Formats: sequence, structure tokens, C-alpha cells
Amino acid sequence: MSYFDVETGALMEDLTQEQLEAINPDTPLNRLQTIAQDAPELRPLLALNPSTYPDLLDWLAELQDTQVNDALAKRAELAQRGELEHYAMA
Repeated sequence: MSYFDVETGALMEDLTQEQLEAINPDTPLNRLQTIAQDAPELRPLLALNPSTYPDLLDWLAELQDTQVNDALAKRAELAQRGELEHYAMA
């Protein structure tokens, strides 16, 4: 399952354990870093996690990956509307 699937309303029960960790605001920060390094396909989900820390967001932006950039743009949009905190678990 990709970022696109999550963005278009995939059901939470359809996500793998690692996908759930990537988007869950309660996932420890060191685990988010490990996911970013070991699972490039989950980086867009990390970009949408409200708990992803600024240095990791900067690193994700530096990758210039289209899906990650789209997710970072979505994150900025949600943050501007005050909806980022609720997005991941909606």
C-alpha cells in the first residue's frame, strides 16, 4: 500500500504494522528515523505523521522524491488549517 492509497482513504485495518508505525503520532522518534532509513516506500507516510521531528522532515525534503514532496505539501496544507494532528488517525 502506498501513500496514494492512504491519501485516498484506505482503511486502517488494511495497513501493515510498519505502515501503522510510520503514520502513528505515538511511534517513538527513534523508530520513525529507522523507518525513514530502512523503508523508503514509507517516507511519504512519515511526512504526514504529526510527530515527525523537524530534522527528519528536512532530510525527507532534501531527497527530492515526488511522493515525499507531495506528502510534505499536504502536511503544510493540513498544518495551516490546523488539521495535521487529526489527519493521521482519521
